[in-house]
Amino acid sequence: RGLSITGSAGGDGGIYVDGNNNVIVGNFIGVGPGGTGGGGNGIGVMLYNGTGNRIGDALPEDRNLITGNTNNGIRLACCNGATRTEIRNNLIGGDNAGEATISNGAAGIELDVPGATVADNVIRFNGGYGIYVKAGDNQLSQNALAGNATRGICNLAVTPVTTLRMRSRPSTCRPLGQ
Repeated sequence: RGLSITGSAGGDGGIYVDGNNNVIVGNFIGVGPGGTGGGGNGIGVMLYNGTGNRIGDALPEDRNLITGNTNNGIRLACCNGATRTEIRNNLIGGDNAGEATISNGAAGIELDVPGATVADNVIRFNGGYGIYVKAGDNQLSQNALAGNATRGICNLAVTPVTTLRMRSRPSTCRPLGQ
């Protein structure tokens, strides 16, 4: 809690998680303290493996500001899915005041694996999709999406993604070659 994590330009992210039941709350990831400036990271948070992880939570002091990263704000990738992983109530892209002065270079959130709940986040001004879904069985609920460079949501999943009560009209994209 209360960390400012910047300057990790490698592919592993400012925060790299390979394990279960980790909690990331109340941080500035990709920007300096107070949510401005900073050196960014390659990926803000890379969750490589694990279940029961939590990025953000319902209380305002538990929300993370994840912005200013050259790649994705958050990426869930690899092997065993993201069962019981929650991404909740974060500011992903934009600055602390809600302006487009700083953003992530690619998607706000990229879901390469199933099993995550993405809810109550403000996802804005990212250089790619707001939420980029490459695997099914993820739940998206009550996220506010605005000003992302491509679409709010891109769903390339073969199996369905449950999308509930979005505060933005969700859109989908087609897999390459279609």
